[in-house]
Order: sequence, then structure tokens, then C-alpha cells
Amino acid sequence: MNLNKSELFSKVFINVLFFSVFITMFFFIYGSFIEKSVISTQMDILTTEITNNTKIFGSNFDKLLLKYVNNINLPDLSAQDHAIETSNKNIIKTTITANVILVIILIGIIYYIYKKSNNSIEINQIISDNLVILIFIALTEYSFLTFFGSKFISIDSNQTKLSLLTSLRNKFFK
Repeated sequence: MNLNKSELFSKVFINVLFFSVFITMFFFIYGSFIEKSVISTQMDILTTEITNNTKIFGSNFDKLLLKYVNNINLPDLSAQDHAIETSNKNIIKTTITANVILVIILIGIIYYIYKKSNNSIEINQIISDNLVILIFIALTEYSFLTFFGSKFISIDSNQTKLSLLTSLRNKFFK
């Protein structure tokens, strides 16, 4: 396979164009969904492991803890939720804007290269080749995130339990 520079640059720029759009969409649509699921699962694991270890404080501790938890007045977190939602919307907006600018620039460069090569580059073939590559990478990303990344437990429950128990001991048993 003998590529001239125009064809090579066209392939690279079209590839970058496709992947920048794909990665952005994939992260904000699927990656963030998986992230929420992973956090929820890890918090459940941590809560279960911590509550299973409350027996070390004595048989009445579970009852006292339950009474205390039931009497907690949950704070109004709507202001923090709103701030996070606004921040996330701004990040998405900025990312989309950056992607649109990149796409416009890349399309301009590809068009320039195409015209400079006297229309000798097979753009349709390059686009279809890159779409096939993108499909396989998308399937790989989806599979990895779904079957492996979503099951990765990044929270160190033992360290968290130790830290929590140490804090409780220091606070209540000085």
C-alpha cells in the first residue's frame, strides 16, 4: 500500500474527526450512566461491609445506630445539586462547542487537502474505512466498559472502614 501525504493526512484527520465526536458522545451518554451505576454499587458494598462490622461495638450498638440514623434530619442539598447540574451542563456545552470547532477545522483541512490533491483522494473510501474502524472500536469500548469497567471496585472498603471506625472511636471513646 503506497500512500501519498495527502491521502495519509486525510485518513488521519477523518479518523480524529470521527473519534473526537464518538468519544465525547460515548462518555456523556453511556460512560456517565455506567459511572452512576458503579458509584451506587460501590456505596452499597461499603454500607453493607460497614454495617456488618458494627457488632464489634457491642450488641446494642446496632439498635443505637438505627435509632440515630432514623432520627437524622437530612439536609436540603438542592443548592448543591443545582450547582453540580449547572456545572455539568457547562462542561457538556463547552465540550460540544470545542468538538464543533474541531469538526469545522478538520472538515476545512480535509477539504483543502482534497482540493490541493486535485480531487485525487478517494474520500468516500477513506470515510467508509474509518467508519468500519470506528464501529469496531465502539464495540470494544462498549464491551470493556459494560463487562469489565462497570465491575471494577475502586473504593477500598477496608481502608474506608478502618478510617470510619478510627474516627468513631476517637470521637466517642476518647
